[in-house]
Amino acid sequence: MVDPDPGEMLPEYDFSQMKGLVRGKYASKTKNRPRMIRIADDLSDAFPDDEAVNAALRDYLQGHTVKAHSGK
Repeated sequence: MVDPDPGEMLPEYDFSQMKGLVRGKYASKTKNRPRMIRIADDLSDAFPDDEAVNAALRDYLQGHTVKAHSGK
């Protein structure tokens, strides 16, 4: 017997017949989750926690305008 692919749902888990399921029920709650951003190694001593990073960014933004970056 071959082990199933861990990314695939097994046939016995047929959720299409279940009642009361709502797709994306909790999706709106994920918008407010904290984002994880990696601080470069050479900056980690200056910013030991998220409060230090947020304080520095707020201070910086008082005198600067930052344009949104498309990301990828």
